[in-house]
Amino acid sequence: GEPAIELSRRQVRIYPQRNLFSHVLGQTDEDNKGISGIENHFNNQILNKKFSESSFQITLDTVIQSQVRDALEKAITDYSARGAASLLMNVNSGEIISLVSLPDFDINRRTLVSDEKYLNKITLGVYELGSVFKALTIANALELKIIDENTLFNNLEKQVFNCGASQPINEHDKNLKRDLTATEILVKSSNIGTVKIIEKIGIENHKNFLTKLGIFEKASIELPEKGKSLPMKWDNCTLATASYGHGISTTPIQLASAYASLVNGGYKIYPTLVKQNQNLKKERVISEETSKKMVKMLRKVVDKDDPMQGTAKRADVNGYSVIGKTGTAVKVSKTSKGYSKDVMTVFVSAYPEEKPEYLLLVMIDEPKAIPSKGFYKSDSGWNAVPTAGTIIKRIGPILASKNYNIALNVK
Repeated sequence: GEPAIELSRRQVRIYPQRNLFSHVLGQTDEDNKGISGIENHFNNQILNKKFSESSFQITLDTVIQSQVRDALEKAITDYSARGAASLLMNVNSGEIISLVSLPDFDINRRTLVSDEKYLNKITLGVYELGSVFKALTIANALELKIIDENTLFNNLEKQVFNCGASQPINEHDKNLKRDLTATEILVKSSNIGTVKIIEKIGIENHKNFLTKLGIFEKASIELPEKGKSLPMKWDNCTLATASYGHGISTTPIQLASAYASLVNGGYKIYPTLVKQNQNLKKERVISEETSKKMVKMLRKVVDKDDPMQGTAKRADVNGYSVIGKTGTAVKVSKTSKGYSKDVMTVFVSAYPEEKPEYLLLVMIDEPKAIPSKGFYKSDSGWNAVPTAGTIIKRIGPILASKNYNIALNVK
C-alpha cells in the first residue's frame, strides 16, 4: 500500500504550574495512569467517568505554596544548602495548606524517578531530627507528672556516660549554667538536662508515648510516598540519646503531627490533602493541661523579649506570638558507619500562642556557616528559624484574610 500517516486522538495531562506541586500531584504514564503522588492515590476515582463529573477539594493553597517555595529557594542559596522542605498544616483538622520539598521537578516531563529531586523529604524522607525531640520528652514527663515546668535540676554535668566512656554525651552549649528548671532545659536546649528527665521516664513509658503520638508509624496522608521510622534497639544508651533526637528517626510529617497534638489541646491529628468534615471525632492523646504548659514553654523558646533568650528568637514575628522548637542533627554517613560532618536543621513552629491554629515545619538539608554573610553557625537558629520567620511574615496576612480560600481542585 501507499505510505500514510494515521492520526489518533489522545488525552494528555498538562500541568501549568510545573514544579509548584510536583511532590504532591505526582506523575502519570503515557496512558494517563497515575504512577506517583495524588495522581496515583486517586487514580481509580480520577479515571472513573461518573467521578469525573464532580471533584474533590485539595487543601493546598497556590499562593501560599508559591510564597513558601520562594523562601526555601532563597534559603538554599543563602546557606549553600543541599535542599530544603516545609509543611504548613492546620493543627486542629490536619489539613495541609502547603507542602514543599526541594529540589523538585517539572511534572510535565516524564523521566526516571531515581534522581534525588524526586524524594519527597516531608513524607518519604526518614531522618534523625535532633533537639525538636526534647519537647516530646518534656511533654511526656509532664504528662506522667514526674516533673512540672518549674522542677529544678541541680549541678548538671557538662558530660555524661550513659553510652559508655568511649561515647560521652556532651552539652552543646559549654556556657550553660549548672542549675536549670525544666523550662530552661527546653528553652536553652540542654542535652544533659533532657537526659536527666528521660531517665525518670524510662524506656517503656517513652516508647508508649511516642507510639501514641504516631512517631513510629506511616503518615495517613493521601500519597503513596510515605516513609516510616527505622527500627531501633532500646537500652539505657539509646533512651538517653533519643531524649534529644539522636539515634531515633521519623519523617518530618509525623514529627509535625506529634507537635500538633502538643499544641492543639492534646488531640491526635491525621495529616490530609483533602478537605475534611469539621465534625470529625477527636482522639485525645495528652491532657489539655500538658498541652497548655507546652505551649507556654515553647513560646519562651521564640520570644525575643523573654529573659531566658531561647534558640529561636529570629522567628519572633511581631503580632503572631510564634511558638516552636529548634533541632540540629548530624546526618548519618552514606559512605561509612556512624555520622558525617553534615547537619540537617529543623524548626517546628506554630501560632498564635493564645490558641495555635497553624503549624509550620521548616527543614534545611546541609546548610553551611558563611561568616562573610553573617551566618556564623550552621545550627537551626541561624537558618531554619529565620527562614520560618520570613515565611510567617509572608503567609500570615493571607491566612488571616477573610477572603482566604482553598485554591486547588482535582477533577
